[in-house]
Amino acid sequence: MKHIIITGAGGLVATELIISLMERTDAYLYLLSTHVDTIYAKYKQYGERVRCFTLQEFSDFANETNIKYDYCIHTAFSRSSNGNQIVESIDFQRCLLTLIKKQELKVFVNISSQSVYGKTSTPLWKEDTPLDPDYLYAMGKYFSEIVTQQMLEGTNIKWTNIRLCSVSKNAHFIHVFVQNAIEGKNIILTAPNQQCSFIDVRDVAAGLMALIEKAESINLQPVYNLGANLVNTISGIANIVKSIAEKRYGIKNVNIIKQESDNKIRIGMDATLFMNTFLWAPKHNMEDMIVEMFETLINKTD
Repeated sequence: MKHIIITGAGGLVATELIISLMERTDAYLYLLSTHVDTIYAKYKQYGERVRCFTLQEFSDFANETNIKYDYCIHTAFSRSSNGNQIVESIDFQRCLLTLIKKQELKVFVNISSQSVYGKTSTPLWKEDTPLDPDYLYAMGKYFSEIVTQQMLEGTNIKWTNIRLCSVSKNAHFIHVFVQNAIEGKNIILTAPNQQCSFIDVRDVAAGLMALIEKAESINLQPVYNLGANLVNTISGIANIVKSIAEKRYGIKNVNIIKQESDNKIRIGMDATLFMNTFLWAPKHNMEDMIVEMFETLINKTD
């Protein structure tokens, strides 16, 4: 029976991971969020297996009990473009790491982002590809990796940074493409040849479950890429949306309009190291991700 801390408990990845852990293990979870009441109500069916706290509340709780924590999966980080919110995210992580060092945690997992690679190197990026974070969120994620290393290196806590591929359910343009297909609107492509890479959130949770199962028994690397090793063009994704809309849902005449663009951005990570280390492989392709988006949006309007 493991005791697992999860930060950012209201987020997409954390939510999928929490459900997986509750359904497939006997773990006890300690969920950190600024919306404690909402999180508690969401998981109250699991009784004492799930407890919810702010960081300060958890600090008080941890100092008053003798629980030995096995893992901390740190997903909390602001996606804002405001510098003050990025600073708050780093300060939260610093306070969290100070706390868990006192609690003799076994394994700390910092969820970073593929955005740290920037857009200058040719994909698929490996863990040793030179980094080039080119906007505030990406720089914040890179700094979160540095904070993890600087505060935990030389301690008895095992640690790693997981550079996570973009999660398809968070992709605004895929949401728009699917919504437009459902509503009979044109799918307009402003950068049809841009290459991008996504992973299904269900695969993210499965990957983290595989990590939790094995991390205590192996030597962790400082960084792993977690992705599906899939690369699609924007145009290719639009064509998949059109095909699924027409063949699976009977939506007629989905129209795609391509606009000329010089956008030649190429994005994508090589997650082979993670796959081989944790004996995990993704199960969902782009078609699966788009079907999931259709199901989500159709059910939302019913």
